[in-house]
Amino acid sequence: MATREEILHALARVVGVALQIPDPPIDEPEPSRWTARADVGPAETSVLESVAVQDDTPESLAFVRGGAEAAEELEFSPVVAFAVQVKPGAGDSTGDLRRIRRVRRDQAVRQIADAIAADPSLGLDLETYAEVRPAARDDDVAFPNALPSATALIPVRVLYTGADAAS
Repeated sequence: MATREEILHALARVVGVALQIPDPPIDEPEPSRWTARADVGPAETSVLESVAVQDDTPESLAFVRGGAEAAEELEFSPVVAFAVQVKPGAGDSTGDLRRIRRVRRDQAVRQIADAIAADPSLGLDLETYAEVRPAARDDDVAFPNALPSATALIPVRVLYTGADAAS
């Protein structure tokens, strides 16, 4: 049986591997750790990304039958928050920057979804199952001390077995 905290850290590891970055922080209120990415976007642009895993309150689904040790089948939906910004270069238009941000954001959503689909147990036990829900995408989001960003909030539905709803 996995705990919610273990699941959050496992999800962060899966996201980090998918995006080829160190494990993202958990419950970061707003992007503060921007990573420069030379391997994405056009060669002449400077792409910065930030990602975090946000916790959510679990919902109790049902008691699992059998055995002396009763367990609960639980569900919660952490959210992977992804943001990308592009530093403008000479001759870059607002439309060009927006297009580059959107393309990278959509690539990242696909990378995260594919990584979770490849291992829905998140590397934990077989009683853990994760699936990506539709992402909420937004453009030209303003964060303090950052350029306009394209963002994606990617909910991940996680079913797992715990000792009780506090697990």
